[in-house]
Amino acid sequence: MTLPESPASQASTDAALHRLQRLINRVFAAILAVLVVAAVMTLSLRYMEAVDDGQRETKNLADLLSEYLVIRLRGIDGALARIAADNRRIGGPEGSDREWAAAMRSAITGVPGLSSLVVLDQEGVVRHTTVQQIRGLSWADLRVFRELARGVPNLVSVDPPITMVTGSEVLVPFGRALTDPRGDFVGAIIALLLPHQLRDFLSTFDLGQSGIAWVLLPSGEVLFRDGSVGVPGLPTDAEAPAFAREGAPSGDGIVRGPLIPGGASYVTAYHTTAIANLVVAVSLADASFLSRWRNEVIAAAAFVVVAAVLLFFAARHIRAAALDVIAGEPEEPGDTPV
Repeated sequence: MTLPESPASQASTDAALHRLQRLINRVFAAILAVLVVAAVMTLSLRYMEAVDDGQRETKNLADLLSEYLVIRLRGIDGALARIAADNRRIGGPEGSDREWAAAMRSAITGVPGLSSLVVLDQEGVVRHTTVQQIRGLSWADLRVFRELARGVPNLVSVDPPITMVTGSEVLVPFGRALTDPRGDFVGAIIALLLPHQLRDFLSTFDLGQSGIAWVLLPSGEVLFRDGSVGVPGLPTDAEAPAFAREGAPSGDGIVRGPLIPGGASYVTAYHTTAIANLVVAVSLADASFLSRWRNEVIAAAAFVVVAAVLLFFAARHIRAAALDVIAGEPEEPGDTPV
C-alpha cells in the first residue's frame, strides 16, 4: 500500500518540480536562442555576400559596356582626328568643296553608326557637309560648338541628341575643334551619329527584367539607355536617374538607392570613359540578386519555428517524465498493493 505523503514532503516535491521546470525552460530557451542567433548571423553573412555578388556583377557589366563603347567611339574619334589634321592642308573651313568632300568621304568610310559630317566655321555656320540641305545654316547655338570655341581641349566632345531640320531623325553630335597653324580656333568638325546604332551594343548584354544600362553626358543628361522602359518606379526614357540629377558622377564607383524618389532600390555601377567623358552606368534591382537570400530567410524562419515547436513538446515531455520520477512511479495494471 502506498502511504500518503506528509505536507512537508509534498511541499518539498512541489519545490523540486518547480526548480526542475525552470531549469528545463532555461535550457530549452537557451537552445532556441542559440539557433536564432546562429540563423541571424548566417543570414547576415549571406546578405552581405549577396550584396557583394550583386555589386560585382553590376560593376563587371558596367566595365564591359564601357570598354565596348570606347571601341565604338575610337572609330568616331579617329575619323574626326583625321579631318582635324587635314583641315590645315585643305585651308580650314574656307577650303574648297572638292577637297573637303574627299576628306569627309574618306573619314566616314567604315565607321559604324556615323551618319554624316558637318564642318562649321569660326562663327558656327555650316560650310561643308555630307547633308547639303543644311549648308549655310548657323549651328552656333550647338553646345558642343560653343564649348570647343571656348577653348575646351581638342578632344572629341559630345552633345545631347538633336533633330535634323531635314527630317525627324534624332542624331547625336560629336565634335572636334579645327585650328590654324598657330593653334587658334577656326571652326569645328561635327560627326552626327544614329543613337540606335550606338544603343545596339547595350542590348547584347543580359540585364534581366529590371536592369538598365545608361550612357550619360557629364551633365547628367541621358544620351541613350537600354533595358526596362515604362516600369513603375523607374525614370522615363529620357529622364536622368537620381544618381545623376546634379550631374553624372565622375570616375568609377557604385551607388545604391532608388532611381527615382520613392522607387525600388537599385545597385548602380558607373564608369567614365576616356573619350568624351561619357558615363556608362548599369543599374540592377536589389530584388534581382536578393531573391535567393529572401528564400533563405523564409527557410530559416520556418526552421526556427519548427525547432521551437519541437523544443516546446520536448520540454513538456521531460517535465512530465520528471514529475513521474519525483512523485513516484504509477501503478501498473495488475499490480497488487502491499
